[in-house]
Amino acid sequence: MAPIIRLAIDSKGINRVERLCSIPAYVGERNTSFRYIVQHASLVTGIEAQVKDGLLRLKLPDERPDLPIWNTPSPPDLSSCITFFFFSSGHLFGTHFHYEQDSSAVTTYECFDKRRQKSIIWVYLPMPKNDRLLVLGVRHGLRSKTNILVRTRQIGDIIIGRHTTGEFRDICLAKSAPVTIVYNEPPEGYIVNYFGAYCRSPDRLELSTPFPLERCSPHPLGDESYFSWAPLDRVSSTLTFNDPKTDIAKV
Repeated sequence: MAPIIRLAIDSKGINRVERLCSIPAYVGERNTSFRYIVQHASLVTGIEAQVKDGLLRLKLPDERPDLPIWNTPSPPDLSSCITFFFFSSGHLFGTHFHYEQDSSAVTTYECFDKRRQKSIIWVYLPMPKNDRLLVLGVRHGLRSKTNILVRTRQIGDIIIGRHTTGEFRDICLAKSAPVTIVYNEPPEGYIVNYFGAYCRSPDRLELSTPFPLERCSPHPLGDESYFSWAPLDRVSSTLTFNDPKTDIAKV
């Protein structure tokens, strides 16, 4: 019997179950109507299939197996995945994950109207090969909207979003790998109003080590400032680019 199981999931539940001889190679195909689980049969033992009224669902055992869900029929190489977040006025308006050298976040950027495009800030989340997401959280501020908090094994702490001013509260969404990011894809022009995560963490999700805060007072560069930083160990030189239209520098 073929060792690989692939499930296709739509808005009503499991739409299709397939047996494959091997995990198919990723060819860049993505789907907006289906989500997929591709896993070796030996890793999904103890799962019960339940059918009622023409609908199929899975009943998982108490010790739930890892079932990563993809928007592509074949999983991509995670080391080649690149993540972008799109912010405007401190709000998260979209995310983009691409898996190929030829693909670009421009396709997501072009979904925003012309007025929004002028104020959109692109934020790139670096994930080196062999690194792992350990903690995912959010920082809610009364005046500074929302930051996304990321902690990885190799990079450490990353804060994505606008500079925080005033009072804020940090919320831990997940703190044990593997972490699945869950968010809604809003209609054009609307913010992402749900951003969460799933993992097999304990019931009490608390940050064992707080995320840093450089300063909570207004910054000389203004409240619209977005900061990034990286260690300079073994860095010999950098290239800096200046966008004449926005007067924003890029490194």
